[in-house]
Amino acid sequence: MKRANSIAYVATPSGDPILASALSRERAISLRRGVDDTLYYDESRTVPIYNYARFLSWVQAVEDVSDMFRAASERAHIHLPVNPREIWEKEERDVTAVHPKNRIGTRGQIEHYCLPLGESPYERTAWGPNVFSRILIASSIALSLQWGTTGAAMIVVWFTPTTGKLLNPIWAWLSLIRKRRLTGLSCRSGGYLLYGALSTVVWMLLLVSSFLSHYVSMTSYANTTAVVLARWTAIAFRRLGKTLAAFNAIWIVVSCLFQFSNFFDRCYCNSSVLTRGVTTWTVIVFITEDVASMRGAWIGGVVLAAGSASLFVLFVNLFINPQLPE
Repeated sequence: MKRANSIAYVATPSGDPILASALSRERAISLRRGVDDTLYYDESRTVPIYNYARFLSWVQAVEDVSDMFRAASERAHIHLPVNPREIWEKEERDVTAVHPKNRIGTRGQIEHYCLPLGESPYERTAWGPNVFSRILIASSIALSLQWGTTGAAMIVVWFTPTTGKLLNPIWAWLSLIRKRRLTGLSCRSGGYLLYGALSTVVWMLLLVSSFLSHYVSMTSYANTTAVVLARWTAIAFRRLGKTLAAFNAIWIVVSCLFQFSNFFDRCYCNSSVLTRGVTTWTVIVFITEDVASMRGAWIGGVVLAAGSASLFVLFVNLFINPQLPE
């Protein structure tokens, strides 16, 4: 955006272009500011976590710029200068380049030059081209990273047999005889599950909020019940999503503190009461199957976390800032 604004010029009625920064602080591309509407508060925030709020509006802005450049390129391809009273000036050194004289014209001529050739404009949807497929791909990659790492932590804890104080030697002896491994949902794995579930809920709330906000912006002229309901639903989902996100961030830190301070090292957590209820117990003796299960869970957890993180990094490097054509 800074690169585009630094080379943005404004057409004048006389035909002499002026650098946009020399006229005012208004730029070619900018965030929506000065709009006293709660619905668009997050769009004006520059922190990257607020990109969700302006994704659809950015797509529309990019399409506007793309359509204008496409129209100008099509006219230049058939050797039509901006000023229809001038003759097309050929570039001597490069036949594929456009001579600067062919780009000079008044404001009205430039506005007409950037319109599509023919009677009908380019076909566009209200949401933008390939928006849903791009959202699907980006969301799938993000959720894969989220649940790949969170799920790996859950797997390690889930398949680790309970350990702790020996409450009853008879129950410990019975566990060895029956070879029953006390694994399942406990305080540790439950905390990771809560973190992952809330993260997914936050993603859904903010995604729906962005779609509803864009729908309202497209139908702002209508004051129907559907538009009003969509407006307040978008605001409510956005606030609820950010509140849950803040709570979730605090919770994962607190959960780590509980983990390293041995707060979870108690009978209730060690015996996986959340899964087994009143039929559970706590043991301290591992059998051979326990060690094999722990080893497999740890290896699987490390592979799952490392694999999901590697795929995410690979995706980012391939699709973010691709090499532009010469």
